[in-house]
Amino acid sequence: MRIKDDKKISRVKQACVDLTFELGVEGVSAGKVSKISNVSASSIYVYFENMRDMFQAINDEIIEEYFTTISISLKEDMIIKDRFLALWNAAYTYCSNNYKRFIFTTRMMNSCIVDYNNTKEIKPYHEVINEFLILGSNEKIIKKLDVASFIYIAFSPLYAMLKSNIETGHFKLDNESRQLLQLAAWDAIKM
Repeated sequence: MRIKDDKKISRVKQACVDLTFELGVEGVSAGKVSKISNVSASSIYVYFENMRDMFQAINDEIIEEYFTTISISLKEDMIIKDRFLALWNAAYTYCSNNYKRFIFTTRMMNSCIVDYNNTKEIKPYHEVINEFLILGSNEKIIKKLDVASFIYIAFSPLYAMLKSNIETGHFKLDNESRQLLQLAAWDAIKM
């Protein structure tokens, strides 16, 4: 049995992300990934059972990376509004700095390729956000929301605007748009 090479796996994943960004999900094939990554198609199937498995693994990795990144921004010594603003800024920064990975996950959400019921456990990250939500709700500063509702309400406008901008070649929001979205998100969750 061949040993899996982390550098090859990384190149394969990056090629898949790049192709998904450039061509959409339907434009990705093992042959194209092989050509861009300089890893043989047969080797790709050593690392991943099939294309769906590759998409799932990459999506899981990105989601874990995203939640790890934004969860770190929640500092206990900050007031609730500042925690929220730090969380929102971390989400914006991650998505705009990793725009190909962000677009990859949005395209996976709009396809039937990735099974979110099989996505790796991200419970520890949800727990950090949930603790913030409970504290804010108990202090009567923010509405009582579960994590999924909070993410949808607070971040969907940001994700939609970033996705639209990125697809037209603009990878960052102007300051005015960013502040407007941030304040609208805060207004949507505050009491």
